[in-house]
Amino acid sequence: MKGNYTVWNGEEWVSQLSPLFPIGNRGFRYGDGAFETIRVVSGRMVFFSEHIARLRNGVNILELNCPELDDVFTLKELGLSVLKQNEINKGGRLRIWVVRAGEGMDHSIEKSVHFFMGAEAYPHNLYPEVSPRKAIVYPNPLLLSSPLTQFKSCNRIAYQMAARYARTRGFEEGLLLNQFGNIGDAVGANLIYSIDGDWFTPGSSEGAIPGVLKQWVQNSIQDSITNRPLRIEDLSKVNYIFTANVMAGPVSLVSVHMGDKTFHFPESPMVAKIRKELNKKVKA
Repeated sequence: MKGNYTVWNGEEWVSQLSPLFPIGNRGFRYGDGAFETIRVVSGRMVFFSEHIARLRNGVNILELNCPELDDVFTLKELGLSVLKQNEINKGGRLRIWVVRAGEGMDHSIEKSVHFFMGAEAYPHNLYPEVSPRKAIVYPNPLLLSSPLTQFKSCNRIAYQMAARYARTRGFEEGLLLNQFGNIGDAVGANLIYSIDGDWFTPGSSEGAIPGVLKQWVQNSIQDSITNRPLRIEDLSKVNYIFTANVMAGPVSLVSVHMGDKTFHFPESPMVAKIRKELNKKVKA
């Protein structure tokens, strides 16, 4: 998040430029925590309950004690206060961090947490039409199906490596391989693709994070999306492929580059359909 926005640290409002915890904090040292980024439309938080459910799951997996997550209604009121404090009444993003408190080595059994909530403006209010992107596959496996891929961990190094690899080579999107050599996820987004008219997505067994928007698409738009690995050899059979996350919405991929091969795809008509229905939902 950029700019000098105001953060609620569980006790008071502080500037994001202020130190939030000591340098020896475990969240800083080891990425020992979880977070969620929530899309804001017209000053309202979108898919709030779904994000909190995933965050709670992560907190439980990490065996943390975060009482701030116990009451969704109170938490939502706090979120609205954070938006108001940062003067966000149109498009924005709200982020919640939960990191393990205390300092010391990586054998700590501390369960208490530092809780932070901040927000900043986003350039778009509703979901706009986004130009299709070209993607490149990071050449080495970065994903491993485990409990840590069931939520958004504060340790994002695998996704940062794929993002940096893509951007430094002129690509807008990076794709990550898993331990099986299949494409499991995109940087910050899930993948949905079609072969012979059927729709598929890499599931959690492939290292894909359970995306909030992907779940909504499966429940509300295209209930016949089946979990299936995206193997490299299948790319030549793919009809359409797009990414899905709650910030950008659905975005078509028109090419995927890996090694010395590039696979090309037309823009997916499903993207426009999802965007239309998504904007209806957030305006309701």
